[in-house]
Amino acid sequence: MADASPSWLGDPPTHRGWWADAAVLLAVVCSGAAMMASLLPQISQWELPTTWDDLRTGRTTSALEKKLEQALPGRDGIIAAANSVRYLLLHGGGKQVLVGRDGWLFLRQEMQVWPTAPMERRIARIASATQWLHRQGLRTKVALVPDKARLYADSWYWAGYPDALRPRYAQALQALRAAGVDTIDLLAPLQAAARNAEVYYRTDTHWNQIGAQVAAQALADAVRNDAFSSGSMPNSLTTPTPNPTPFATTTAPTPSERPGDLIRLMGLEHAPASARPRPDIEHDTTTQALQSPAGDDLFDNAQDHAQDDLLGDYAVPYTLAGTSYSLRGNFVGHLQQALSSPVLNTATDGAGVWRALADYVHDDAFRSAPAQMLLWEIPERLLCAPADDAEQRDWERLGITPL
Repeated sequence: MADASPSWLGDPPTHRGWWADAAVLLAVVCSGAAMMASLLPQISQWELPTTWDDLRTGRTTSALEKKLEQALPGRDGIIAAANSVRYLLLHGGGKQVLVGRDGWLFLRQEMQVWPTAPMERRIARIASATQWLHRQGLRTKVALVPDKARLYADSWYWAGYPDALRPRYAQALQALRAAGVDTIDLLAPLQAAARNAEVYYRTDTHWNQIGAQVAAQALADAVRNDAFSSGSMPNSLTTPTPNPTPFATTTAPTPSERPGDLIRLMGLEHAPASARPRPDIEHDTTTQALQSPAGDDLFDNAQDHAQDDLLGDYAVPYTLAGTSYSLRGNFVGHLQQALSSPVLNTATDGAGVWRALADYVHDDAFRSAPAQMLLWEIPERLLCAPADDAEQRDWERLGITPL
C-alpha cells in the first residue's frame, strides 16, 4: 500500500553551485525591473479603484495586476528567457517536467506514487460502464496505455524507475481483467518495438507515429482474434464484421519539426531554438480510405467518412473513445487501416477517463446508429491518479449506476 500522500521526485542534482541560482534570480529581477520602468509613464494614466475599501479588499491590486499583464512589453519573451536560463544552467524543467538525457523529457505525474484506492474505485466504475454498454448491445475493449516514463526509464538523467511503480501496470491490467473488463496489454508490443525504434516523442508525453501504429495493430489483432482473457465478462455479442474497407497511409516526403507539449509545460514555447530542447522531427503520415468493394469513390478523409456514415444510414462498426493519445501519431488512421474499417474517433484532448464516453452516449448518434464495438483507450497515469472535480462531473454525466 502506497503512502497516503503522493511522493514527488526532485530535480536531478547539479554541481553548478550557488552562482547558477543567483544567475537565474538576477535575470528575473533585472527583467522585471526593466519592464516596470518602461510602464511607469502609463501607470499614472490608468483609472484604478483607489478608495480605502478598494485597497483593503484587494480590488486595487487586482486591477493593477490585470493592467500590468495587458501592458507588459514582450511578456512572453521575458518569461521564456527566464525559463531558458533555468533549463540551460540548472537542467531544470519546472514543476511539471523532468529533464532526461539526450533530449528526453518526462511528465512528473508519471513518476508520482499514489494510494491504490483511486485506481480501485476507477476500475470498479470502468467495469460498471462496460457492463452497462454491454446491455445496450455495445461490446467494449479497453486499451491500457503505458506511461512513457515506464518505457524510457533508462533515459532519465539521474535516477532509476521507482520500485513502487514497477508492478503498477501489471497490477492494473490484472485488476481490470478480474473485474470483467476485456483489456488489451499495450506494454508488451510497445516494449518489443522500442528495442528497434523510438515509440514515444522525446519532447511530448504521447506515443509517436511508430508507437501509435504498434498500439493500433495490437488493438486490431485483439479485435480480430476476439481473445477474451480468463475471467472476463461473458459476452454473447458478436464481433463486428463490416464490409472490408481498404485504407492506405502515405508519408510526407519532407520532415517537419514537432515541438512537444512538454516544451510548452516548461514555458519554453516562445524561447529560441538554441535555448530549449530540440523538437522531435518526423515525416507526417495521412491515412485515407481507398475505393471500397461496393464501388464508392475515394474518400477525401477517413475520419470524415466515418463521421458521415455514422450520421447517415450506415453505422460505423467501431467507435474509439479516449484521450489525447487517440489524437496523436495518426493513431486512428493506423487503427482504421489495421481493422480495414472506418472508426469514429470521439476522443477528447485534455480530458480524463470519462469525458469522451459521456459525450458519445449522450449524442444522438449513439441512440440512432450505435457502433457494435467500443474501443476505449485509457492511459496508465489517469487510471491511477486521484479524481478531480472535472472527472467526477464527467462520471456523473455518464449516468451509470454501479451494480
